[in-house]
Amino acid sequence: MLQQRKPSNCSTADADEFVRKLVELMREVPIGDPLDEKTKIGAIASQEQRLTKILGYIDQGQKAGAKLQLARQVLTDPEWTVH
Repeated sequence: MLQQRKPSNCSTADADEFVRKLVELMREVPIGDPLDEKTKIGAIASQEQRLTKILGYIDQGQKAGAKLQLARQVLTDPEWTVH
């Protein structure tokens, strides 16, 4: 179960800036062929991992009030990737 915590020494503006910078950095992370040395995020190991775990965590977070900051895209097999 996700727990919501509010940092005691962090303003909303600080948290928003952190998220903005993190999203900016994540947009630069190379996604693709795991055999390519430039790739930092490769394909998901199994369809179960994709459907049950990753998409489940995304849905659970959204139900708890989280806002998805990067586009959610599920590519079809054989890649089994979530962007």
